[in-house]
Order: sequence, then structure tokens, then C-alpha cells
Amino acid sequence: MSIAIDIELEPALSLDRLHPDIIRRIIRADPDVATEMRLISRMWNSLAWDYLTKNPKLRSSLERVFFSRGIREDMYKGRKHRSRPSLHAGCLHMYTILPKRYSKRIGAGGWLKVHRNYNDDFVEVKKVPERILSADFSKWRNLYITVTIGLALELWGAIAIGAPTICSIIISIAICACIVMLVVMHNAPDQQTRRFSRLFCMFTHIETLVLDNFRISENCSKSRDAIGTVMKSLKGVRIDRLEIRENYMNPYLQNQIIKMCRNHNIFNVYITVQDADMSEFSKFVHALTANHVTLDVYERNGMDDRLYFDRSRQWWTSTANSIMRQQVSMKMTTIHDASFDKRTYRFGIKSHIRCEKIYGGCILPLKPIPIRRGFNHRWN
Repeated sequence: MSIAIDIELEPALSLDRLHPDIIRRIIRADPDVATEMRLISRMWNSLAWDYLTKNPKLRSSLERVFFSRGIREDMYKGRKHRSRPSLHAGCLHMYTILPKRYSKRIGAGGWLKVHRNYNDDFVEVKKVPERILSADFSKWRNLYITVTIGLALELWGAIAIGAPTICSIIISIAICACIVMLVVMHNAPDQQTRRFSRLFCMFTHIETLVLDNFRISENCSKSRDAIGTVMKSLKGVRIDRLEIRENYMNPYLQNQIIKMCRNHNIFNVYITVQDADMSEFSKFVHALTANHVTLDVYERNGMDDRLYFDRSRQWWTSTANSIMRQQVSMKMTTIHDASFDKRTYRFGIKSHIRCEKIYGGCILPLKPIPIRRGFNHRWN
């Protein structure tokens, strides 16, 4: 006589099968290893990321973020410096300063490399430079669509006339390759901004954002692609102060600055340029000061004439009087003024203009851009 006994064993307990509430408790118990917990499964990744980005006690500010589009080598011709450019043109460069405790969480050692360690438990990391990808791929898209349709017709014809199988296979592979290229080209610009967005959303805000040598122009697609990548990455991020360093300030750049100040609650804007189109300067000032933004513009020009942005001192006095009627103060100091202190301003600064809303008659004195720590190539 035999007795059959069925033993039903419970499935082994697995971390990826835990209830979401239990996972949340485990993450809250040890936030320092939440980054490693994200590797367990998709659910752990989602819950850990949600906890790290939405818990204000775990979030700090980014002290400084530096973006640059690079330096053209022809800008170094005739210079006395022997070193090659530290920022190669055509690539998007990024450096940022953050608390050292965030190093593992943001991926330092992976897509971000440590550039400098500071003594106060802060670290500066940099991103490996990447070629700026264009968001406007309409020309290439039309070409690939045309080629794909042509190959599809060839495949249909080959099948209709009973062509050898090898011919059909080759055409099919070519069609698949064209479709893959279309998908990659469509998603590439968004993928380039995804890591930046994940990095910035882990912090409460950015204290200082520096945009260096983007050569922003309405007629330059590369500059639009570069600034577009940065703007998408910064979507929803609050910024305290903005520093822009360009060769030329045009109305298009002015409009971009106005949009940034509105979208990111910026209250201080510092612009250093060699030349500028001042035809819409009053409109630019009114748009900024209406949002309580203080504007400082520095002219970096080696010419020893008494024109400032190609305008006479009398023109600037008239502009200041016009702006004053809107309760906006405009102060100006130049290298030709006795009160101008060459020792405090950076080399090459010829004039400094400040525009700000008047609050109870309190106007701050003119000062150079505060020197902050962090990466700067030699031409800043």
C-alpha cells in the first residue's frame, strides 16, 4: 500500500516581488544606498527615483552649472598663448559643482567624470563632450523616406517577377536599415537631453548658470540646436542667476534671455559681450525689469575710443533718462571715468551698464561680476 503525498512549496521570496509599500519602507530606512537599490528591478528603480527626487530633505542646490559650445581654433590665431583650446568647437561641454555626497547618485565615474575636488565636501564634475545633435533632420528624413519607398517598390517588383530569394533578402535588409535610421534620427536629440534632465531634477535649483560662447543667432542652426538642448534639459528648474558670455548680443539673444528669466524665475542676469545691437535695448530692459530682473552688461572691447557699443555717451544719457520714466534706473561706468577701478574689473572690460527696478530709491553701486569658483577656460 502506497500513500501519495503532494507537497506544495511556496515560491522563494524575491526582492522584486515585494509589495510597493514594503519597498518604500526599505528605501526610507537607508537612503544612502537608494542608488544601488534602483538596480534590483524596474519597480525598485521607479520607487527609489521617486523618493530621491521628491524628498526635499534629500535635495540640495547645484552651486554652479557651466555650459559651452566650445572654442573655434581660429580664435587662437595670433594669440600669445601656446596651449590648444580646452573646449573643442562643435561639442556640448558641461561642468557642475555639487555636494560630494551626490557623487554616486548622479553617476560620477560613469557618464560624469570628476574634474576637481574641493575641501568643503564639494566636487566639480564634467560631462564627456558630445557632438551637438540637430533637432532639424527634415532633409535627411525626406531622403531616407524616399529611399525606403524606392526599396519597397523594388522588393515588390522582385517578388512579382519571381526574382532570386537572395535579392529579396538584400532589399529587405536595406529597408530595415533605413527604418532604423529614421527612428534613431528622430529620438537622438531627446536622448541627448535625458541625462541632463535627470541630473537637474535631483536638485532644488541652480544657483548660477553660465552659458559660454554659444554664438546664439537666429540664422545659425547649430547655435539653435545647442541652446535648444540646454533649454530642454533645464525645463522646470529654478535658476538664481544667469551669466552669458558671447561675442555679440543681438535681438534674438535678448529674446531668449527674456524667455529664460520668465521660465526659470531668474533675478540676476550678467552679460559679457564684445559688441551688441542696441536698437531694441530699451525694450529688452523693460521686459526684464518688469519681472524684477537686475541686468548687468559688460562691454569687452580693446578699442580706446569713446564709443560704448558703438554709441556715444550722450546717447546713453538720453537712454537712461527715457528708461527712468518707467521707474527703472540705468547706471553706467566706463574705462574713461575717474571712478572706474581697473583692478576690480576683469581685463578688457571697457564699460559696465546696470539696469534695475527702483525700489524706494535704493540703488546698489556698480560692481564687477562676482568671481565664483569652477571651470573657466582661459578666455573668460
